[in-house]
Amino acid sequence: YLAGDTIWNEYVEANIAEYKPDVIIVNAGNAQIPGLGSIIMSPEDVAKVCVAAPDAVIIASHMESVNHAMTTRADLKANLADRVLIPEDGETLDL
Repeated sequence: YLAGDTIWNEYVEANIAEYKPDVIIVNAGNAQIPGLGSIIMSPEDVAKVCVAAPDAVIIASHMESVNHAMTTRADLKANLADRVLIPEDGETLDL
């Protein structure tokens, strides 16, 4: 399941519940728009994905990729490294 540019919401939750994906890729840079807030997942959102899909492989992307992204790889690794794959730039994951 490629979540794409979204935050955690009832639609993401419903898709995970219905389709039970084996792999979920989330844009997790917590990009912000002033006055609007997050437009892609924050670490808290990623944690909710992990709870909703306890058996899925979770892959986080889009950290450090745009100037309005607030979350770094180090931020995610601090709390989610045991549950989320956080590839480096150019790294390839074989699943």
